[in-house]
Amino acid sequence: MVENDIVKEKLDDALDTIDDIEAHKLSQELEQNQNEKNKELESQSQGTIGHESNEDNEPESQNQCTIGLESNEECNDEREAEFVNEAIVEHEKDEEHRDEIMGPCDKKQEEDNDSTEPKQSDHEMVTDEDLERTITIACKGIVVEETQKKKPHRQKVEIDPSSLVKRVTQRETRSGKRIQDYIYTEDEKKKKNVKDDKKKNKKDAERQKKDKQEKQKWMPQKSRLYHMLPKEDRNLLDQICDCERQDDAIAVWTNLESQETVALQDIIRLLEEGDTANAVIDGFANMLERQQEARQANNGNNAYFTCICWTLITTSNHESVRHCLIDQKLQKVYDNILEHGTGYYHYLVFPMNSTGNRKVTKRVTPYHWTLLLYDMEEQIWKHYNSLSRKNSAYLLDATQVKTYVEGFIKTNFNARPKFRLSSSPIVFEARKFDAPIISVKNAPQQMPTSVDCGILVCYIISLLESQQEIPSSIEQNSVEEFRVHLVSKFLNDVDRSWKLED
Repeated sequence: MVENDIVKEKLDDALDTIDDIEAHKLSQELEQNQNEKNKELESQSQGTIGHESNEDNEPESQNQCTIGLESNEECNDEREAEFVNEAIVEHEKDEEHRDEIMGPCDKKQEEDNDSTEPKQSDHEMVTDEDLERTITIACKGIVVEETQKKKPHRQKVEIDPSSLVKRVTQRETRSGKRIQDYIYTEDEKKKKNVKDDKKKNKKDAERQKKDKQEKQKWMPQKSRLYHMLPKEDRNLLDQICDCERQDDAIAVWTNLESQETVALQDIIRLLEEGDTANAVIDGFANMLERQQEARQANNGNNAYFTCICWTLITTSNHESVRHCLIDQKLQKVYDNILEHGTGYYHYLVFPMNSTGNRKVTKRVTPYHWTLLLYDMEEQIWKHYNSLSRKNSAYLLDATQVKTYVEGFIKTNFNARPKFRLSSSPIVFEARKFDAPIISVKNAPQQMPTSVDCGILVCYIISLLESQQEIPSSIEQNSVEEFRVHLVSKFLNDVDRSWKLED
């Protein structure tokens, strides 16, 4: 649009120039004709004076000449008037045509240009050659400017016809019309292919599952600790492995009270020197408690708490579980002390699987085992850690458990009446549960590259149960022997261990 306006403006300027030139030429022609007319009149007047002497002699001829001249003058005046009128009419038509093309803004600009441009002198003569040269230059300037303003021609880009076809066929909206009642053979083929694919995928999934089971099949004979088991235990373990290939949910040992189970995978990790499962530590503690009950001793007993005590105490979304596994256990300890005296328990045992003073998240979970004890006779807390270089962090975890137990006892048991028992003048409320925790420096340590922390916790618990002294160090072969001992315990617990059905 801008280019068209510029071209129109140039054309209008050219037309104005041509109109001015033609008008000036017309005025010159009129002036020239008037001069010639004046000259003729002067000559005629001179001729009339020269013939005054003959007027008397030739009156009729003189009158005739005068009449002829007058008629000639009238004809010349009429022709000049017609010529002027025609020129004026043509000029007015050109002006009207230009007004139709030009807008109000163009007219205003033209008036401004007319006011600023100097007027050409009426007496300046313009030849035909100058007029043609001016028109030619104006037209050439307009053509040159118009060609310069044109946009450059776009270069054609060759497109592969196949790409156009691909783009059209790949459109989602491109779909053919189909008849509902007609059965298309291609649809039947597709349905058949889908069914075949489903069958094939099912067979592939079954084959992959079978291959995975074959790969995961544990060969007991390849385990070094397996050969340290008694012959009866090896045969029993072989039978369990054969049944495990048919039933993945098989349990080697079951806690009848809590229905907690020790699976074959937990036994395999023990024999392969892997980490220790929660069920293994709680199951071993359950065996020791049942031995105490069978012994029916009124002193020297130990109270074993769940190995997830730290997790239940430090998180707020396990209140019901914490009440069942910790609060009720503390209530049972309190009742037994009231009934049998303060000497009924020697240790309150808290196995802890914690993070080392780190917040539990999806990526950070409890991964290290330590042991917290309360000695009822010495009235002190003790903490055993098989990684002494990280003792301070896990000591903070132990402090959280100790604080909870201390607060629970003060809140729930101090309000009760103090009974003086004949067996001991010291009652449960007099225990100093607010005593600081002592970190045992000469605790047994694990190898830096091993995962024997859970095994050492069970080892210390077994020594406490048998009232043996806890050594400051332990050999690696002793750790391996204790692993084998744990496996034998779970394989030979009456009414709780797995047995082959008749």
